[in-house]
Amino acid sequence: MEFEKMNLTQLAHGLTDGSWTSEMLVTHFLDRIKRLNPSSHAVVELRSKEALAEARASDHRRRSGKPLGQYDGVPLTIKDAFRVAGSRTTYGMLMFKYYKPSANSKIIQCLLDAGMIVIGRTAVPTACLDWNAKNQVHTECVHPLNSAFIPGGSSGGSAAAVLSGLTTVEMGSDLGGSIRYPAHCCGIYGLRTSDGWIPIDDMGPERHPTSLKHLVTFGPMTRCMVDMQIMVDMLSHTFPAPAPVVSKPKTSSVKIAYSLDYGSATLESQSKLAVQKFVSKLEQKGFTIEMATPQVDPEDLYRTLGTIAGYEYTSIVPRFLRWGLVNYICGKLQLRRLGPGPFSRYFISGMLASKDEYEQAMKTRERAHQAADKFFDRYDYWILPVAPAPALKRDQCGKSIKTDRGLIEYSRYLGGFTVPTTLFGTPSLSFPIGNGENNLPVGVQIHGARYSDRELVDFWREFEAGA
Repeated sequence: MEFEKMNLTQLAHGLTDGSWTSEMLVTHFLDRIKRLNPSSHAVVELRSKEALAEARASDHRRRSGKPLGQYDGVPLTIKDAFRVAGSRTTYGMLMFKYYKPSANSKIIQCLLDAGMIVIGRTAVPTACLDWNAKNQVHTECVHPLNSAFIPGGSSGGSAAAVLSGLTTVEMGSDLGGSIRYPAHCCGIYGLRTSDGWIPIDDMGPERHPTSLKHLVTFGPMTRCMVDMQIMVDMLSHTFPAPAPVVSKPKTSSVKIAYSLDYGSATLESQSKLAVQKFVSKLEQKGFTIEMATPQVDPEDLYRTLGTIAGYEYTSIVPRFLRWGLVNYICGKLQLRRLGPGPFSRYFISGMLASKDEYEQAMKTRERAHQAADKFFDRYDYWILPVAPAPALKRDQCGKSIKTDRGLIEYSRYLGGFTVPTTLFGTPSLSFPIGNGENNLPVGVQIHGARYSDRELVDFWREFEAGA
């Protein structure tokens, strides 16, 4: 059976009607990982023995008529950035090479409560801070379609595993594109959820303060929109979303804003053609399309994110070491692989920021939220690129990128469309629209009003079904 081609509903129905067992599903995906993973290194750790035991327990519950979770017995992999009790969770860092949490992150417990079985962990970059999946602990994860290219990051292993059919679905985390960029690179679906919906207070190691608490969100990564809807339903059941900040009036037609450029971020030629073709398709479907962006300077957003991120990141540094020179050295060492671009520059500046400067940055964040609220009073959705081009070559990581417009700093090139838009706090669904250079996928991101995550997913699922 080609279980890797089935969606979650199909897999669950097969379990219910006895067409297959959970043990068969887990065995299939474990065998597939062992066979295909050596070419991409998407999965960095397996739970073979534990997963098979959990699958047999699920099958026993089913035979015995005991209560079952909605997706009891369905396997999946989990990014090596979430706590899974008893499973090595490294965050791609040598200091956590042997760390095994004693409890699950809340978002992982949500999946386990639905009966899902974790069969393995997927690759991340060091400290989950890069647009690739190269780290200090495991072999670098590469693009499943072409090993000369990156799968994106930080949820690069997650995206590569979904693309390769090594898992059913995945769960990613996103600071400045860590769900959106890998989804773009690998041609899958990824949802950065609204700020403040999914709890992130247990994202790091136990007994470590939570850092980046105002910037990171979690969200599903899937092969199809059917599974995306299922995952959003599952999350909504456990974590009821706050009421929408903006209550939009019902309109007879959907009004969509779009952007081909954003601040200094611009598309390369083939990707631009792909996005223009996609926008034309939307117009042909009868949507009202206008070129527009929220009225906030993208560079100011980039700077603000760096200030908040750098300041909050120092919370994991022991208090007696939190002084200027140490912060600066730690920042330089931690971010040197990102090159001299704006992400590392503003992040290090944030590590040296005063409390007053941090509070000013938080006020700018709030103004960005207000600007987004105002923007989505006028438009239902906003579509913009994820990156200037398809997946980057591995040997270009950390270096300035050569383009028709000259050399562009690494983090400006890869983060120009995703880092600033993080500050809006809005849900953003990334999805594939075609192929570009080297026949690699091209994606776009579509934003909606804050806490309209379900509405956004339903809209795009309905569009695809009728396309």
